[in-house]
Amino acid sequence: MNALKKYLIYKKLESGMSIRKVAKEFSCSTRTVLKIKKFGYLKVRKIALIINKIFENYPHFTLEDIKNYLKNNYKIEIPISTIYYNLKFGKVPKRDIIELIEFLISKGEFFEIKKILNYYNLSKSHIEIILKIPENFLTLNERILKLEYIIMNSKINENQEKFYLNQINKLMKENEFNLYFFKLLKIKFFFLHQVLKFDEAISDFQKYKEKIFSLKDEKLKTEIITFYCGVINDFLPKESKKLIDFLLRKKKTYRNDEVLKFLSGVLTTLGYIEKSKNLKAFSVDYFYDMVMGNYKNYIKNVKLQHLLKDNKTLIQKFTIIYNLAISYLFSGNFLKFLDIIKILKNKFPQIDIYTQKIKYLYALRDALMLNKEIAYKNLMEFAISQLKNSLICLINRDYISLSKYKKGELILKYLLRGQLNNAIKIAKRYKLIYSLQSYVLFLFKSLKAIKKYKELKVIYNFRRRYDKVKLRIYVLSRKERIYVNGKLIRNSNRKSKIFGLLYCLLLNDFKLSKSEAISNGFKNYGNLIHLLNYRVGYQIAYLYQGDIYLRRDIEVYFDLLEFFKKPNKRIYKYMPFDKLSYEVPLLEEYRMKAVFLYEKLLNSINSSLINNL
Repeated sequence: MNALKKYLIYKKLESGMSIRKVAKEFSCSTRTVLKIKKFGYLKVRKIALIINKIFENYPHFTLEDIKNYLKNNYKIEIPISTIYYNLKFGKVPKRDIIELIEFLISKGEFFEIKKILNYYNLSKSHIEIILKIPENFLTLNERILKLEYIIMNSKINENQEKFYLNQINKLMKENEFNLYFFKLLKIKFFFLHQVLKFDEAISDFQKYKEKIFSLKDEKLKTEIITFYCGVINDFLPKESKKLIDFLLRKKKTYRNDEVLKFLSGVLTTLGYIEKSKNLKAFSVDYFYDMVMGNYKNYIKNVKLQHLLKDNKTLIQKFTIIYNLAISYLFSGNFLKFLDIIKILKNKFPQIDIYTQKIKYLYALRDALMLNKEIAYKNLMEFAISQLKNSLICLINRDYISLSKYKKGELILKYLLRGQLNNAIKIAKRYKLIYSLQSYVLFLFKSLKAIKKYKELKVIYNFRRRYDKVKLRIYVLSRKERIYVNGKLIRNSNRKSKIFGLLYCLLLNDFKLSKSEAISNGFKNYGNLIHLLNYRVGYQIAYLYQGDIYLRRDIEVYFDLLEFFKKPNKRIYKYMPFDKLSYEVPLLEEYRMKAVFLYEKLLNSINSSLINNL
């Protein structure tokens, strides 16, 4: 008979109904009803309650210690195997107990729930049930679980920060050094990491260090040390590394997915990607693809896994799309990168946790476009808000403050000292390709320095596209001449449609729509754009949403545009586009304008000469 049915029988007996009537109503024997009347509707193992209470009060006790304590204080002698079983399963509620609690919640019978919770401990998997029960009907175990859930799943403001920290400290003081004290300490370390208060965490760890390491609950010990490592990771990486190594020697204690993921994150931040990957904290490995520079794999896996489904939290969705933007950027798709920034800006709430990370993406964009001052401004705001020591050191060119224990910082240290070879060796050894590429991008290394390294090829290609470009184009002279950064790149007839497209873009305010391109004879405009960029040596033209654009940051002198501004008799009389204009209507239009203006100029010159005679 399940717990709910027993409870209903118990309540009928309490209301005064006779045993026979109750037995008849519930189709059970009178003996069963008598048993429920005598012992209640909960079947409780008293020995399990005693054993669990001892361990809660003395979390440093071994199984042998508990055995001796039972013998000396309760005159109970039982084998260690029985103690172990009751510790592990004695207070774990079965499914029928959970069904009973859910029924009592629906009826508002919270006093009965509190009685049940004195005998059973709910776990994290029951958090939805815990959240439905008022605070004053929860036992300490459930109150701590509720507090942990709120802290780990909420954006904490300043007022809440003080409230929760005071609540944790108060409960710790009331339960000094029992099992709940250490559960609260674990939550406190996670909370201090969230609000970036590492001084208090370091003080607490040093104060309770011996007691933490002597805990017999290996899972709890692992959680406490892992969350502490998360706090000190950025500030004491050497100590963090030692503690992580200690935990890695005890892999069998990792039972909690949450702890595994947190530990994996700390290892990733320290730069130990392979060790993080070996923990298998995540069901798929695509999380590491972006960090390791496998951008195309990340993009492919994100699409395959349908990772934007509703079962993801808002922060998970943001992180996936954020990493997707970076993956598109470093796989060479700059326009897709810009599109995703718009999605992040428009689809997510405008709060610090999101806006500051978007500023980092803006910094990447401006670094690619060689807008150094704007890039560093956004980067510094992001670095200060997130306490990113490495980025602050990068902007200040301070390699002394960087740690060798964080492999990402070690890469930056070598880069700031001009040791590019060493930086690349470390990046390859620890598979920190993204860190290498992002640091090189923000340091604005010269093309000559990065040209020979395949790991930096994407940066080299981008820099070639977005380096400052000066074009000088002459079409009103005897020979067409096009100079790029002072170097002559073309000296031939004017029939080429490649340069016809360039002239059209220049004459049409740096833009041509798809329909304008086709009507002017540029049907294969995609190939023409590619060939134009190839001839010039830089990406000066690009496609965006079907239209053709010319980069507005390039510096252009075009003698035809100068001529239209102010017709000049010193410009040669040879008219532009003498052959190409018959194929391209837009160029023919400008050719006729040029002819008209030149003839007008010529007539004015002739009339002035006649008058002088």
